[in-house]
Amino acid sequence: MAERPPSRPRVAWEKVVTPRERRPPLEPYEVTMVQPLQTDNEWLCVYREEQETVDFIQAFVSSPEENEDQKIEFLDSICMLCRTANRHVLSQGLDAFCYTYDLAENIKVLLQKEPRDQLSTEVRWKAMLAIARLSSVESVPEGKEESLLEACFSRVFFLPPRAEMRGLTLELYIWTLDAMDNMLETLVLNCSVPRVTELVQNIFQMLLNFTNSETVVARVRALETIRTLSNLLAKNPSLEAWDRFGRDMYGPVCYGDLQIPILGQLLGRLLLFYSSKEETSFPAHDALLALSRLIHNQKSRSAAKGKAQELHWKPDRPSILYQPTTRDFVMEFAEHLRCWEITDVVLAAIEAMRDSSIFDKEAARSVLDLFMRYPSSWLADVPKIMSCIHENLEHINMESARQSVASLLRTLTDQDPTKVVLNLLKLSPPGDRILQDIPEEQGPSSHQTSPIHNGTAMWEVMLSIPQTLEKIFEELLRQIRRRKSHSLVESTIENAYITHLALMASTEFQSEDCGNTYQRHSSLMTASLLLRRLIPLSERPDMTSRS
Repeated sequence: MAERPPSRPRVAWEKVVTPRERRPPLEPYEVTMVQPLQTDNEWLCVYREEQETVDFIQAFVSSPEENEDQKIEFLDSICMLCRTANRHVLSQGLDAFCYTYDLAENIKVLLQKEPRDQLSTEVRWKAMLAIARLSSVESVPEGKEESLLEACFSRVFFLPPRAEMRGLTLELYIWTLDAMDNMLETLVLNCSVPRVTELVQNIFQMLLNFTNSETVVARVRALETIRTLSNLLAKNPSLEAWDRFGRDMYGPVCYGDLQIPILGQLLGRLLLFYSSKEETSFPAHDALLALSRLIHNQKSRSAAKGKAQELHWKPDRPSILYQPTTRDFVMEFAEHLRCWEITDVVLAAIEAMRDSSIFDKEAARSVLDLFMRYPSSWLADVPKIMSCIHENLEHINMESARQSVASLLRTLTDQDPTKVVLNLLKLSPPGDRILQDIPEEQGPSSHQTSPIHNGTAMWEVMLSIPQTLEKIFEELLRQIRRRKSHSLVESTIENAYITHLALMASTEFQSEDCGNTYQRHSSLMTASLLLRRLIPLSERPDMTSRS
């Protein structure tokens, strides 16, 4: 067999391996498998400057064993390689090298091996520095940003509170958080133009998920990171990131038209945290300020382009920059949000009243009360709000929370009784599933497919509110008259309405007469007569709220 050529990876590897850790020499056939990769490295432009660094990275990735020192050197080597390539303009082929050895994935694996609840090594800190450096390499780590960030967040957010850290651990903790913020910024700045909106949306969604954690410190750190990302976007209406449009042409990434589809959910969650009495209130306040600046800057840019009217803060109200209350935020955001974003904020408050919710129910009630003070601004999408109530009502058992739901239904009925009644009919008990085909004056939400028994629960809530009974019955009567005037009204729709009326008659008014009438005469005329009897009944003194 021919003499074995020198093995550069083995020399580089042995520099960091202690005598006890040194492994037996590789068999000749093993060296033959690795040797072509060594030769291939010579085409890498940065190889002549960082030969030992490249060889060490290759050897580390090829080895199934590593100690802490080797992990740190591997991460430092990635930083050094990218830094040298950028400094000496030797980046050609570096992206191919990164992909060949899957450096981003190897960094993620190292992060995932770190314990979530303790900080004793530099691996997290160095890993995030390496990720930031990799983001400067074209197309690396494109497509893996979210998984890398999730690995970083999950190994930082659950660490003990800062107050419990001392000495070197505290210093390491500070370095780690700084590295995380820097990594987040560089990943966003270096993202290609077509993926900017998707990446920002996915990061916000990831952070939103972390705010659901049972651990308060994890929620606080997620809120602080939301603030960091929002400030980054707010301070950089045209970020210093560039994308290749041609071989030698680059253009700026402009965030003026950045869309965040979950903005409403995000704001709703922040308002709830801000209204609570736990330690999440302070970071939520900072995150709300940062988001308000982001929204204001975007609207101002649109106004400058002639796409919108003047949207600066009103001088007759306290600026939200100075000791804002929850109401200040609610009023401010109402002016700048799109209609579906406003609705998403309301839905977040409704969902927060579920028994399993991490939110303080009184905080959720106070936020919902604010929305009910300004129904024309916040309660415009009645079908979607009704659908959300329908989906969550069976999971809301706290008496005060159910009272808030009842108040919301009453406000919606006062605001638009037609939509409320039509959507109540859509959300029906089992015998009335045919109402799914009823045409509406205003299109209902497209995802009203929650458990059927919730429809009955909503009727019970509505019929327990004396102020709404007459409006409900009068609206039902109006709907029947309107349909009676159309010659193509289907009998199934007639029967569905009458089923509802019979249900109300038998369960709410204990009227055996009415129930028998329904059984004998299934017609619109009977329904009309039944309603005429029910309206006066609803005004009787004994027909008061059971609550």
